[in-house]
Amino acid sequence: MRNKLSKQEKLARKQYLKFNKKYTKQLIRIVKKDYGPWDNFLHSFFSVIVKHWQDYYKLGYNVWGKEIKDTPEYEEPNRPTRYEIACEMERLYNKWVEFRGCHIEYRDGIPTVVYDEKYILPDGTINIDLIGQDERALEKEFFDYYIEYSRDMWD
Repeated sequence: MRNKLSKQEKLARKQYLKFNKKYTKQLIRIVKKDYGPWDNFLHSFFSVIVKHWQDYYKLGYNVWGKEIKDTPEYEEPNRPTRYEIACEMERLYNKWVEFRGCHIEYRDGIPTVVYDEKYILPDGTINIDLIGQDERALEKEFFDYYIEYSRDMWD
């Protein structure tokens, strides 16, 4: 016989089902509308998956696995929680995908691309290689973090 859910558990369950449906729809949309066999579409999936992890672990409903830091045999009391891991993944991911090496400034109402000083060579040209190098460093930082903590994210 199944135990009745409390009012708080019912609300948590409702929210859990709501955001699962929301993220499932987003993933289906990526596959149906945004994906082509020639595309590297992992960026789109990472964004949705990390947001789902944040909502799931923050809500805490239907979470079955223990946090590593709460499991004595691992002896890692300072390891981040899965919610903290998801938040850091989102931060690193956004830092990587939003990187441009430049920004837009409006001068007399006209948008102008302004490159960060470190990318401008003494002759005034743009060092595209350095921009690419910095972008790859941010990508590596994200994936290194993901690889380090991806096993924690399975419940």
